[in-house]
Formats: sequence, structure tokens, C-alpha cells
Amino acid sequence: MKQKAFTRSLTMILFVISIIEFFMLLVNINVPSIAVMISTLLLFTIATLEAVKTQEFKKLLYPLIAVYFLLVIPIIEKLIYNNILFIAIVIASFIITMMFLYNNLLKSNKEKF
Repeated sequence: MKQKAFTRSLTMILFVISIIEFFMLLVNINVPSIAVMISTLLLFTIATLEAVKTQEFKKLLYPLIAVYFLLVIPIIEKLIYNNILFIAIVIASFIITMMFLYNNLLKSNKEKF
């Protein structure tokens, strides 16, 4: 019971930080890197606690997907000067991610019914 309350409070904190970051981006204010690091750390912590609690270690992939799109894609953009190649990489990454999420959703729905 304590772990559930702890996970819920971490999720609430992450939600509040995400809303603040969203509004900072909306108003064109630079988001401090410490806020991004804290939200990433909270994301990994929550996913790890959920994976341990439910014994489903596929839940650990979701933060990795988020980190890939939030951190790795901008690094790739700086390394590749060809915009067409960069857009192709982003589209391929998006399609692969959606296929994985759709497959995982189908499997989880089959297990419930």
C-alpha cells in the first residue's frame, strides 16, 4: 500500500512538472535542463516501480522511447545536415514506435479478456 501511494505521489509530481514545462514552452521560455533531468529521472523511477509491482518489464521501454524522442532526436538533428534524411529518420522512428505500442496494446487487451 505504501508503494502505491509513493508511486501515485511521484506521478502527481511528474504531472505538475510536465504542465509547467509545457507552459514554459508555450510562452517561449527556455526550460531549465535540471527540470528535464528531474522529469526524466521521475519517469524512469515510476516505470521501474510499476515494472517491479506488476512483473511486466515491458513498461521499462516506455521511458526509453520518451527519452529517445526528447533527447536523441535533437542530437541526431544537429549531427545530420540533410533535412530529408533527418525527416526520414524521424518518420521511421515514429512508425516503429507506433507499431510497437499497437502490438503491445493488442497483447495487453488479449490478456485481459
